[in-house]
Amino acid sequence: MALPHFSVLHPTSTLRVPVVIGCLLVVAGLLSPIATLTGSEPLAKGIQDNSFFVEEAYNQEPGIVQHIINVPAFFTSGDKEVSFIFTQEWPIFSQTHQFSYTIPYTFTESENGFRDIFLNYRLQALMEGERTPAFAPRFSLITPAGDASKSFGHDRLGYEINLPFSKIVSERVTLNFNAGVFLFPDVNDRDLWNYNLGGSAIYAVTRDFNLMLEAVAVC
Repeated sequence: MALPHFSVLHPTSTLRVPVVIGCLLVVAGLLSPIATLTGSEPLAKGIQDNSFFVEEAYNQEPGIVQHIINVPAFFTSGDKEVSFIFTQEWPIFSQTHQFSYTIPYTFTESENGFRDIFLNYRLQALMEGERTPAFAPRFSLITPAGDASKSFGHDRLGYEINLPFSKIVSERVTLNFNAGVFLFPDVNDRDLWNYNLGGSAIYAVTRDFNLMLEAVAVC
C-alpha cells in the first residue's frame, strides 16, 4: 500500500497517526529545496522533509512554510477508510521553534467527518553536526474535534510527545528514528496510552530523487 504524499515549500509573504506494524518502500521525487546546495554538501541534504510515517528532526528554516497532504487508505475485512490529512508547518522567527497543525478528515462507507486536530510545537534542541544527530522533540495538543459517536475521536483533550532523531551517515544515506507516546485521560473511566517506535533509511539517488524504507510499530 503506497500513500499519496505531496509536499510544497514556499517563502512566507510578510508539519501521522496510522496504526500499523510493517515496512513501506516508496519512491519520493520532491521539489528542489529553495536554498542552492554547495558542492561540499552531501546529496542526502537535497531533500530532508520526505518521510511518510517517520518524523524527521529538521525544523523549517526561517521564512519557509511547508504544506503537507497525506491520503492514507485502509481496506481491511471489507471495511474501507480513506483520510485526507493536511499539515502546515511554520517557523517561529527562527529554526529553533516551530508551530504546526494537522487537520484530518475521514471517509468511511457509513460515516465521514473530521478527526481530532493536532496543534504541535517542536524545539530544534540539537542541530546536526559531524558527530551529532539532529534532535527536535515535539509536544502536541490533540483537540477533541472528532465525533466520538463515529469513532473519530474521544471527546477529550489528548497529549502527544514524540522524539525524532535524524543523522546523515554517508554521502547518500540519512537515518531517522522516532519514539513517542500519546495519552487521552479519563476515557470511559480509564486513561488511554499509545506508544510508537519508528525508523527509516533514506537513500538519495540524486539530489531531488530519494528511495525510502520505513518501519513503524504502534501499540
